[in-house]
Amino acid sequence: MAVLKKLSSAITADTQSSLIDSIKRVSLEKYLDELIPATADGLLSLKKKETLAAVEVLSVLHQRFSSRFTSKLALYFFRSVEDFKEPEHLSVLGTLMRLYCEMYLVDLIRLDDSVDKSKLPRYLLKSDRPLLLAYISQLLSQHANNIKLLPIVSGFVRKFEDVLLCENELLAASERLSLIKLFTKYSEHISKVTENTHREISRLVDQVNEISRKTGKVPESLESELKEKKDEFAKLEAYSEFAHEVFSIEKPSLAREAEPTAKITAISGLSEANRWESEEQRKFYEEVPEISEMVDPSLLLKRGTDVEEKNARKDELSAFIEQLDAATTAEEIDNKACEFWLKEMYTKSAENRLYRHAYSHNVNSKAFARFLCINRNVFKALIQKLENKADAILQDHQMMSHLDYNMVRLYCEMVNFNLIPGTKVLNTLRVLVVSVGEGVALDLLTLIFDYSRFTILYRPEYSEAMNNLLHLLQSVISRLQGDRQKAAQAFFTSLAVAEDKVQVETAKPKIQFLDYMLKRALQNQVFFSVFLEFEWDPESYSKIVDFFTHPESITYDEIPTLVSFLKWLGERDPVLVTVVVDGLIEEFQNGFELNDFRHNRKRMAIASYLAQLAAKRLITATLFRNLVKYAIFESVHGDPSNWFWAKMVCLFFELSKKNMPLELMLFDYHLLLQGELPLDLNLRVVKCFESRGVKRANSAAEAAKRISELSQAARQMPEPEQEDDEEQEQEVDEVSDSEDTEDMGDSETEDESDEDDDTELELDENMINEQLEMSIQSEFDSMLASSLKTSSSANPRPRGRHPVGALVRKEQTENGANKYTLLARTGNKIAARKIEVPDDVDFVAEQLSNAELWEQERDRIKDFVLSQHQ
Repeated sequence: MAVLKKLSSAITADTQSSLIDSIKRVSLEKYLDELIPATADGLLSLKKKETLAAVEVLSVLHQRFSSRFTSKLALYFFRSVEDFKEPEHLSVLGTLMRLYCEMYLVDLIRLDDSVDKSKLPRYLLKSDRPLLLAYISQLLSQHANNIKLLPIVSGFVRKFEDVLLCENELLAASERLSLIKLFTKYSEHISKVTENTHREISRLVDQVNEISRKTGKVPESLESELKEKKDEFAKLEAYSEFAHEVFSIEKPSLAREAEPTAKITAISGLSEANRWESEEQRKFYEEVPEISEMVDPSLLLKRGTDVEEKNARKDELSAFIEQLDAATTAEEIDNKACEFWLKEMYTKSAENRLYRHAYSHNVNSKAFARFLCINRNVFKALIQKLENKADAILQDHQMMSHLDYNMVRLYCEMVNFNLIPGTKVLNTLRVLVVSVGEGVALDLLTLIFDYSRFTILYRPEYSEAMNNLLHLLQSVISRLQGDRQKAAQAFFTSLAVAEDKVQVETAKPKIQFLDYMLKRALQNQVFFSVFLEFEWDPESYSKIVDFFTHPESITYDEIPTLVSFLKWLGERDPVLVTVVVDGLIEEFQNGFELNDFRHNRKRMAIASYLAQLAAKRLITATLFRNLVKYAIFESVHGDPSNWFWAKMVCLFFELSKKNMPLELMLFDYHLLLQGELPLDLNLRVVKCFESRGVKRANSAAEAAKRISELSQAARQMPEPEQEDDEEQEQEVDEVSDSEDTEDMGDSETEDESDEDDDTELELDENMINEQLEMSIQSEFDSMLASSLKTSSSANPRPRGRHPVGALVRKEQTENGANKYTLLARTGNKIAARKIEVPDDVDFVAEQLSNAELWEQERDRIKDFVLSQHQ
């Protein structure tokens, strides 16, 4: 027991000699069954540096007990991949992986006659691969997307680098090359994951910058997700560098963009002509007339008395302000300015009213600022008063608890109309930049540049001062920390203006024409024949392949036409079909590996495309069945709450008319394993099964039984007959296709008439079937009604089972026999017939008891089968 306790606690270099000595001296024959669990517990707590000590101890145990110990230990290692399948078990699996390889190299891991084959895991039952290759392959495939596996794999490769990468006597050449190929394939997968993670980080950074620019804060959930992605990316990038050196794979293509802290030097070179977004906007802000040019200058000298404004003028001014706020064009605002002076509304009270309205919530800042600009030579005092109040509020931003957006908007509009001197604007911006880390300064800067961006950045007199101001902002941001720094950095990045314009590379005229003709061919099949005369140079061929391998760029309704188009061109170049199908299948598989909901439309378009290709026999029936099975089996690896795979399989069955009973039963089996379906998907699945005349199984066990029966029937079915049938169907399709392609222009009407005839025949058959069903249903209803009428005249039959005497009327005859009265219908009359049964024969009770016993026996067998299946 002391030896077992030492083995189960830990195997170290310090305890190695004492353990070996104890194994040599102590008799452990009676405790052999307990030896394996104790050794397994010790291996679970084994450290990486103690691997050699563990191999020495296990070698002594093998010498002592031979295959009685080693075979059971090998089974423990084989099952460890499936027993420790959770992500938190990876550290244990890493140690067992090293120990497994060490034992394999010294021939302690092997399969001989002493190993019970029924106890082997599934990945070894039908595999002829070497045991080391099978074990590592299963481990890598099961945890392929787990980042924690990367240091385990890299450490394993470094430890056994001489054995894996150099010729040696421990591993055969074929096995060693297979291991290198396995690790290379895994490394290529990690390289793709690295690229995807880098794209996700870029997307998150853009999202964080956008949110922080608008709100000045970064959500904690988004920040933690970004930090987690960056940590994952660092590990992925490190492993990709390691794999590039060891296995010579290509490095992941990462678009390394410059940090957004680069200096902005393009402000001084901005053109005044590009200041405004449109010509209409330029005219609104730059072509502003002066009021003295619009009305008689004498009216500008008149000023009404305050007494006259008490009644009528007060209401008139309120109506004028409402109409001014409703103005949207420059002409409307100019007309209101003329009306203001023509009706002699200008008084001291009117000026105060305009001042109060300037900072109200319902002011139209653009219209009000243009109105002030038109009257700039008359409203100097009012403009100065508004300017002083805005400066005071903006400079006291540290005391503001919330932003007054109307005030900021009016201030910016006054800046756009040059109503505020540039020196004051720059001084206000400088104060906000210096205190960008406090209060609402950053929010104020963001709003000012949102409303007056073009004026501040593009006016020549602002150019030099703005460059200095942006450099000051850059230095201030470098001293900030946390969310403030991120928000300020995002704002600074939004101000950057590129010196060189981005040049968009346009396609050649020939490729543009080819792209136009390809799209036109989907709208009218007459254009098919044009491509037979088109010159297919490498560039044009690449464009055609790209067009046919991206069905997501067209609508779902155009996919059947795309398939017909591909079949038409495939007659000229059969290789084109092969290239397109290969690309589609690769995209189909990549969709399941990525499993990104943003690509669901693309994946569904590819699935519809493949189903249409199978219907046109551009891909074989066997390949299409394999694609259906692939989609079904991938349900095991995905999220149980994500039913996208089921929708894709339903689409396959809806578009394909092929008889696929085995795939349908596999679909049913995996649906039952996943649990309860959503309501919309359940209706679609039921419709899918009903259209093929198949009823869904009640349980997973029943579905598995159906799959087994179908598999046995398929193996017993002779294959040559199937091949002959497929050849006949293919010949029929080829004949029909050849007839269709003789004259595309004339055959469209013939195809339409043939389709109309087929639809009419289908309608006739449907009508006949409906009439038959209606007649059968009516006959059944009449029989049911007569039966109910007959039964209603007699006593109602109880629901439960009772003794026979309670159900039928029994009379005692003279000779001691029982007489039973039975009712039968003859025409419209009911005839009574009496049957005499001897008293010693209770056949009804015996029949009922036998039926109950049979039901009990059937329930017992069903429970036993289900328990064995579980």
